[in-house]
Amino acid sequence: MSPPTRAGRTEEDEITPGTANGVTWFLGIGINAYKHWPKLKNAVRDVTAVKDLLVEQYGLRKENVQLLTDKEASRTNILRTIDRLADTIQAPDSLIICYAGHGHLKRRSGFWVPMEAETDATFSYIPNSRIKELIGEIPSLHTLLISDSCFSGNLLLRGQDRSGSLAADKLAALPSRYAICSGRHDEVVADGLPDSHSPFAQSILDILRTNDDSHLTAGFLKEQVVEQTGTQADQLPDGGPLRVEGHKRGQYVFRRMRNEESIWQKAKTENTINAYLHYIQEFPAGDRRRKALGAIQFLEEEENLWEISLKANQISSYLTYIDRYPDGVYTSAAWKKIRTLRSPKASPNTTSKVPKKENAKLSDELVLVDGGKFARGYDANSVHIVEVPSFYLGIYPVTFSKYDQFCQMTGRDKPRDQEWGRENRPVINVSWIDAVEYCNWLSKESSLQEAYVGLNHEIQINSNANGYRLPSAAEWEYAARGGKKSKWYQYSGGNNLEEVGWYRVNSEMKTQIVGQKKPNELGLFDLSGNVWEWCNDTWHQNYQGAPRDGSAWIENENFTKRILRGGSWISHDNYCDPNYYDTKDYEKPFNFVGFRLARSYSP
Repeated sequence: MSPPTRAGRTEEDEITPGTANGVTWFLGIGINAYKHWPKLKNAVRDVTAVKDLLVEQYGLRKENVQLLTDKEASRTNILRTIDRLADTIQAPDSLIICYAGHGHLKRRSGFWVPMEAETDATFSYIPNSRIKELIGEIPSLHTLLISDSCFSGNLLLRGQDRSGSLAADKLAALPSRYAICSGRHDEVVADGLPDSHSPFAQSILDILRTNDDSHLTAGFLKEQVVEQTGTQADQLPDGGPLRVEGHKRGQYVFRRMRNEESIWQKAKTENTINAYLHYIQEFPAGDRRRKALGAIQFLEEEENLWEISLKANQISSYLTYIDRYPDGVYTSAAWKKIRTLRSPKASPNTTSKVPKKENAKLSDELVLVDGGKFARGYDANSVHIVEVPSFYLGIYPVTFSKYDQFCQMTGRDKPRDQEWGRENRPVINVSWIDAVEYCNWLSKESSLQEAYVGLNHEIQINSNANGYRLPSAAEWEYAARGGKKSKWYQYSGGNNLEEVGWYRVNSEMKTQIVGQKKPNELGLFDLSGNVWEWCNDTWHQNYQGAPRDGSAWIENENFTKRILRGGSWISHDNYCDPNYYDTKDYEKPFNFVGFRLARSYSP
C-alpha cells in the first residue's frame, strides 16, 4: 500500500472531485512541568495520545509530526516552530495544532502560557492575537486548532459558523481556519485525574476512536465533544472559525483508514442488518461480501418469522421460532411470551394489564411498582423522606423499534441512530418535547387519556390521567433503587456496574441493545447506564422545598431545564448511581439521552 497522502487517504483511494490531495501536518504542544505556574497532570499525555491516534487510525505520517513538550515548549520555541511550519506548508496541505497547558485571561484578552512564563507577567505569555496572526500567515488549505486551556474560547469568531449544511467533500475542498476549544472565553477548565486525560481530551479521543464513518468533519467533532464533555465536567467546550483571514466556510475532514477486518468483526459481533450493510457499503467488493449478504438474508428471515409468531400469538408459533433460531434476537422474548400464554392470570404485582382497546403491538411492557417510602438525598443536609404512590414503569427504555412506529404513523423524521443500529437499542437524539409527544400519541393509540396538555412553556401534566407519561424524578429513583424490595445497592440492580449497566468502560462508546444486563429487584433493566432518561421535573440546585409525595417538581422559571437520570454509555461510574441527576434543555436532543414510559396506577 502506498503511503497516505492526507489523514485517512492513500493513493489507491478515490479522490473526491473538488477535494485537493494534500498531506496533514501535526504540531502538538503539551506542558506539565511549568517553572512558575502550578504543574499539570495530563497535558503531555493528552497531546501525545491525540497524535498517536491520528497516526494509527487516520493516516497521519510520523515524519509530519512535531511535538513540543515541557522544556521544549518555551515561548521562543513555540513561535519559532509555528513560523517554520508557515514556510513549509503549502496548500493543499493541512495543519492540526493541538495545545494543552495553562491559559490566562486579562482585560478580555486570552493567552497561552509557555513553560518558562512567570506568574502575573503577561509579556512572557503568547497572546491569542499572536497565535491567530501566525495561523493566518500559514498558506494551508485547512488549519485546525485544538486548544485545551482555560479561557481558550477567546480565540473564536462568534456567530460565523455557517458551514454545517455543506457535505463533507465540499467542506474539505473549501479553505478553513477553525478551532475547537475546551471551554468558553471566560471559563476555567479541568485537567482531569492523575494518569488519565482531561475531560476535553478524553472526549476528543473517544469520538475519534469510535467513529465508524469514513470521514468526520471538524464541526461534527465539535458538536460531539460539546455533548460528551458537558456531561462529564463543569465546563462547556466551544468551536468555530478563527478570527483570521482565510476561512472560506470549509472544515478539516478527518478521514479514517478503512480496515476491512475490524469492520467485519464488528458486524459479526453486532449481528444486525445495519452492521452488515455498513460492511458492504464500505467494501463493495470485500472478501466477505457473500457472507454479509447471507447474514442479512438470515436476519430478514428471522424478522419475518418473528412477525408471523407475534401475529399468531400462540405457543406453537413461538416454539417454531425458537427451534429455528435457538440463539436468535427474539429468543428470550419468545420464551417470555410462552410463559405469559401459559399463565394468563399473572399477578398484578409483576406486569400491568393492557386495556382491552389498547393496541398491544404499540404498548411497552410496564411493571407495577408498589408504592412506599424511601430516603432521598445526597448528604446529611439534603436527605428527606418521600412517600411514592404505586405507579407503572417501563421494563426497558423506549427502543427505536417502538419510536420508529410513532414516526412512521405521524410523518415525523426518524431520529439519528449514529450508525450504531436501531431496532432494540434505546432511542436517542430525542428531546424532552419529543418524549412527551410520543407519550400522548401512544395514549391516543391505546384509547387512554393523554397525560400532557398544552404546548412548550404551557405544557402541564394531568396527574389523574391514565395515559402514558414520563416518570417524576422521585418515582424514577425509587424504582431504580428497587422500591419496597430494595437491597440498597450502589447501582440499580447491584454493586458491580459491569453486571448491571453499560457505561464508558464496557459500552464500546455507543448504546447497546436493552435488557442484556442484570435487572434490578423489580425486574427493570438499564436504569444505570446505556442512556440518560428524561423525567418530568424541572431543574433545582438542591432538594430544599421538594415535594414529599413523589410528584414531579415543576417551576416555571426553570421550565426549559428538565431532569435526567441514570447515566449513559459515555458516563463514568459515579454518574450511574441512582442518586445522581443532571439537566438538559428540553428542546434539545442528545445521542446519550432517551426515555422510559410511566403510567399512574389506579386500584
